[in-house]
Amino acid sequence: MACAASGSGPPLLCIPGWVSHLELNWPRLEGSLAEVEQRHRVIRYDKRGTGLSDRALMTLTLASMLADLEALVDHLGLAQHALYAASAGGPLAVAYAAAHPERVTKLVLYATFARGDGVTGKPRTTGALMSLARAEWTLAWTAFMDLYLPKAPAAYPSS
Repeated sequence: MACAASGSGPPLLCIPGWVSHLELNWPRLEGSLAEVEQRHRVIRYDKRGTGLSDRALMTLTLASMLADLEALVDHLGLAQHALYAASAGGPLAVAYAAAHPERVTKLVLYATFARGDGVTGKPRTTGALMSLARAEWTLAWTAFMDLYLPKAPAAYPSS
């Protein structure tokens, strides 16, 4: 799995939503994380199947994503850390915190859900969007933005 860290202080592990891309998302996150990075080591990662992580997916279940997250935390040597998750990252954050309460110092959830398909509410549509993300990230991002942030700027990434 691809991961990146910035800032200094106690670790804050950010679980991405449905899809992410460490490099393409950074220009939009950089400014908003500046203050947080003054107090925390912010750790971001791309889930398996998205962004810069391995695209070869055998399974994409909550259990497999939990195993990936546990492996990442162990690899980084994080004994304790805060956890932040938004959108489709919420169920994974809740599952991780429930399984490892001794490791999670704080849990912050934003605009998420407890159960269900999560992305569109329709498994067939979500599958189509996942296939599009694997094939062409920029096009998938545009489709995702059109669904959830229709008033966002049309061009992504801006460079």
